[in-house]
Amino acid sequence: MALLSLIVLGVVALCGAEIKVQVTRHFPCGARAGPIREKEIFRFSGYQDEDVRIYQIPNSNCMAVRNIKLEVNEPGLIPTIKYNALLEMRFGLAEHREKCTNADKNGCGGIGSCVQCDACSLREDDFIQFYKGHNRLKSCNASAGLHDDISLKVCLPSKEKILQLLDSNTSRAKQIWDALLKEKFHEKSVGLPVVLLIRLYDIEINTIEEKEDLMYGSKTGMIGCHYIRAIVTDE
Repeated sequence: MALLSLIVLGVVALCGAEIKVQVTRHFPCGARAGPIREKEIFRFSGYQDEDVRIYQIPNSNCMAVRNIKLEVNEPGLIPTIKYNALLEMRFGLAEHREKCTNADKNGCGGIGSCVQCDACSLREDDFIQFYKGHNRLKSCNASAGLHDDISLKVCLPSKEKILQLLDSNTSRAKQIWDALLKEKFHEKSVGLPVVLLIRLYDIEINTIEEKEDLMYGSKTGMIGCHYIRAIVTDE
């Protein structure tokens, strides 16, 4: 079996943690944001699953999501297909997604709402990483059925890179950061709300410049989607 640890937001932080990340909710995307029901191949269990454990990995901006269950529909995930992952990232209560910056010449990788080409590769800087137990998956390969041995790694960009996404002006970005950290998200937790939607496609999407149709229109090639809501505060 070889798939899903899908949920890694942004670029893996290589230095000590600058921020504290708390995942408050995660669940399969609804009809508007998710795949056409007949085309859905994979679905993660949500936060209601009492077996799921979520904790921040020491000295990083990453979260581990353990014991999450994966439901795979026919024909399963096929190892010869290079699946692409598309991350939609939003900060605060904004409706617009963050743009993708620093992608490579092929439109892969970067910071923000970006594409991870060949989602089950073994690149260390992948913003989505897949694990079976404690081992990194080498390919997207999962038979139809329920899999309960999946672990996810969820990472956020460094604070410096988050500030760059908030505003190109450093001083203004810090003011926005400080203001957002003082706001209450849904009148509960104080901090910067982060919303992530992670979609998996069985087609090449990195060369498609306009992604809106892929996410909310025709949804061509979309086979799964998971929604994550988190709160970020200074460490």
